[in-house]
Amino acid sequence: MFTKSGRLIILNTLFGIWGASPGRQYRLSTNIPGGSPDDVVEADFTEATFPGYAQISDPANADATLDAFDRGRIFTPTLTWTAGAIVTPETCKCIYIVSTSTSANIDGLVWWKELAAWVTVANPGEQINQVVTIYDRDFVP
Repeated sequence: MFTKSGRLIILNTLFGIWGASPGRQYRLSTNIPGGSPDDVVEADFTEATFPGYAQISDPANADATLDAFDRGRIFTPTLTWTAGAIVTPETCKCIYIVSTSTSANIDGLVWWKELAAWVTVANPGEQINQVVTIYDRDFVP
């Protein structure tokens, strides 16, 4: 079992607060993978392709903290994707994180979550803004 401080150390290490960047890419997806959430792999996502979209690499996350239920959590700064010249509207349904520094036999998908509200970009300059909160475990009251 991880201790309270152990949870914070793991999150800070995994998400690059201490030391070298682990090579994370935050991406948007236009689909929601089916099946068991634990069995989802990177290939199950359809990455956004709207003009102006680009993966966001290694944002400067804040130090991990504990919430009221002693779950370790870490927050990203606001991640912003801005649409360029839109030809066809595109709806983004979830956000996912891929590690670019995994071994060949391990899938790179680290984490994913459906957006609280799906976002459609249809006009140049429209933005998708997300703050990602990652917990060390599921909610246990």
